[in-house]
Formats: sequence, C-alpha cells, structure tokens
Amino acid sequence: MPGSSSRSTGARSGSTGGRVLSASRKVIGGKMVKVEVELAGRRVRRVTISGDFFAYPAEVIEEMEREMTGADVGELPSVVDRYRGRVELVGITLEDLRELLRQLAEASGA
Repeated sequence: MPGSSSRSTGARSGSTGGRVLSASRKVIGGKMVKVEVELAGRRVRRVTISGDFFAYPAEVIEEMEREMTGADVGELPSVVDRYRGRVELVGITLEDLRELLRQLAEASGA
C-alpha cells in the first residue's frame, strides 16, 4: 500500500447493540490515523476520526463525522472526497483517511 508503513482493522460489539469497526494506519513519517465506526445494519450510528495529525480548519473533522452519521457505510469514502480543497491536513492525507474508510466498508460486507 503506497505511503503506508502499517495498518490494522478490527470489529467488536458496541454498547448499544451495534457493531463497531475500527481501522488504523501508521503512515510514512510515523503519524497515526484511526477511524472507529459504530453501525446499525449498514447505517453509521457514530464515527470517530482521531490520530497524530492536524486539520485546518480544526472543526472540519467534526463536521465530516456529523456528515457521515446516518450514511450507509459504503458511502463514507465519498464523504471524504467532498472535503477536497476545503481542509488542509498535516501528518496524513485525505487519501489515507479515504483508504481507512474503504477498508471499513469492505470489513462490513458493503
């Protein structure tokens, strides 16, 4: 995988009965990004994007998480695409984030 030094994907049951999927990726340069998604069927109940990176403007990550909530898990990579040109990431790229979301969609069976 270009630009990636390590990655992982996992699944567990959520506290509200949904399924929680997580994926993390350590990119070249040592920065880590992690995405955790709680699903109800194929719909996103909750999503958290975290890691060793900065976003400018900072509130865009929370905005992206809100936009992903309620979406079909297979649509999450396209949500990231809508932020091209609207956010500057330092430490990771939008492609790193998009790839993690694609992995989660695959792991969900989407």
